[in-house]
Amino acid sequence: MDEPDTIGELGEPGGPAGPAVVIPPQTAPAAAPPPEQADMLALMGMVFGICGFCMGVIPLAVFPSLVGFIISVVCLTKKRPGRGMALSGAVFGGMGLLAATAMLVLIGSWVIMLRSEMAAMMDEEDWSLWEGAPAPEFTVTDVDGQAFTLGEMRGRPVVVDRFATWCAPCDKLSKHLDRLVKENPGIVVLSISDEPEEMVRKHAEKKKTAYRTASAEDLPDPFGDVSAYPTLFFMDPDGVITAVVSGYMDYDTLKEKALEKHGEAEKEEGGDKTVEEG
Repeated sequence: MDEPDTIGELGEPGGPAGPAVVIPPQTAPAAAPPPEQADMLALMGMVFGICGFCMGVIPLAVFPSLVGFIISVVCLTKKRPGRGMALSGAVFGGMGLLAATAMLVLIGSWVIMLRSEMAAMMDEEDWSLWEGAPAPEFTVTDVDGQAFTLGEMRGRPVVVDRFATWCAPCDKLSKHLDRLVKENPGIVVLSISDEPEEMVRKHAEKKKTAYRTASAEDLPDPFGDVSAYPTLFFMDPDGVITAVVSGYMDYDTLKEKALEKHGEAEKEEGGDKTVEEG
């Protein structure tokens, strides 16, 4: 093995020996990350940036999308783009895309709710035509496979709730309907959706309500002529429609509507008995 070279104090070969200076062996420079990885990250950032910019309707989404797009384009123009820079472009682009997606979901939900409320306002006058009319007969099969025939419920107040699984006011109202049935066992509540049966069944299993739920499309009017959710049809023990209400209502209003005619009938029966006894 060769001895390391030494240099004397005066810098001349053979001179007095000073401290030995060891010259370390040359090491190869660290390998740069494969350009393919950086290119892929930069390309992802550019795609995310374009999507986020196109979908963005507020600066919260547009700004990071634009930053991610610019960084990614700069990376792609380099021969050996840095991985950190490419990753930054992908992150900014992804943030913009996520912000834009979240905003679109919120706007979509707001539009659906607004449309439902507007439809309810437009239908108010039409529903009044059905109040006081006999409810048409229909039979449906609930999610448990049991048949429900409206005519067989005579003698008891009935509430038919037209709902949708995606409807937020419907979910809120379902708690009141559940309480109504538990506190007033004489009332019959049936919730009907025109969505696929499997979807309605899973929704009902998740809610675990005390009332019955069914999936049905071909219902007679007015039960089938619904464009706003929730819409509730209240019927007295004689099968007469006493009220039709579109939109959410609190528990007290719900109970009052459900028992309105039923309570009046009970008072009249009590008055007749008093007269007979007298």
